[in-house]
Amino acid sequence: EKPIQKPVKPKAEIKKLLYIVSPESCIGCNLCVEPCPVDAITMVDGKAVIDTRKCISDGICINGNGTDFAGCPVSAISTKEAD
Repeated sequence: EKPIQKPVKPKAEIKKLLYIVSPESCIGCNLCVEPCPVDAITMVDGKAVIDTRKCISDGICINGNGTDFAGCPVSAISTKEAD
């Protein structure tokens, strides 16, 4: 007698989130640069810019690091799913 096999569920496709700074909302406070563990955030013309090739989508820039950084103070950083 054959053992009963459970149907295999397809693995959910994992989509990377892209973190994006709105230059209109960014106040250039520089607070997000230091907490980024992979140095993906730099200041360009007084505004934060996230290098999506370096970003590991950890959310620290939005949600804070749990200690001394509470995330972007003006909510200038948002996410979107990568294509």
